[in-house]
Amino acid sequence: MWEALLGITGSLLFGCATGPATGELYFKDDAGHVHQLTVTEPKQGASDAVWQGHRIVAVVDRGFQNGLELRDLSTPPADVGRRLGEGVSPAVSPSGTLAYVRVGERKGRLVDLVVRRRGDHKRVVGVRHTVWDLFWVTRRRLIAYAETRWGRNELVVITGRRQRPVSLGRRARLVAISKQGRVVYSYSRPRHRAGFTVMRLDGSHRRRFNGEWAPFAWSPNGHRILASSAGRTVGLINPRTGKVRPLGKLPCGYLASAVWTRPGEHVWPPPR
Repeated sequence: MWEALLGITGSLLFGCATGPATGELYFKDDAGHVHQLTVTEPKQGASDAVWQGHRIVAVVDRGFQNGLELRDLSTPPADVGRRLGEGVSPAVSPSGTLAYVRVGERKGRLVDLVVRRRGDHKRVVGVRHTVWDLFWVTRRRLIAYAETRWGRNELVVITGRRQRPVSLGRRARLVAISKQGRVVYSYSRPRHRAGFTVMRLDGSHRRRFNGEWAPFAWSPNGHRILASSAGRTVGLINPRTGKVRPLGKLPCGYLASAVWTRPGEHVWPPPR
């Protein structure tokens, strides 16, 4: 057991990095036990993963190229999962639709957003933004955290009911969106203290707090935010007050990504 994660109720799928482009995926089960899910070559690794039902869509760097792999919790760590092609920033809707960013060079930007529905059907959407992350808010509403050609960071609706982009400013960094439609993002300002902002999805009711904490995942009920600070230290943010309860340091490195799910939703498979 890792003491730093015992304060998290439910399961946690997370990436842990020891350096740039170096890290692995882990799973903390409901009982608090941590299982390593991937083993990759040095200077490569797994950085991000999301759930698709009871399987995992993971971003794994193999041969210095980021690709998507479909894996089970029972997949041996050293094995390669079912390859889905090149891609980063995967997101899965409640109905199982996978969206991800396909990396390519066109004026130095990420160029394509792929929405893969059931089967092998793909719908590719050209975007003028640099897409940093994707979030399914409902079954049909996909939102991108993206940077415009003028360097402004925004939340942009890709599919679903259209609305004006919500500006996060030029200094926005990490973003997390809850199932309840609340947003938290960290920011940095030259010559000022860093901090994070909590708001509604439409950009209203913004509350800014100071602190060197980067948000990674909301709790399933939306009452806490898992965040990291000072390298390996993780903690829980109260989104109403901005106060942080430190949990401790991760023995694997620093947090790279996280998905927090309620107890009983994902369980470690029993021994065969």
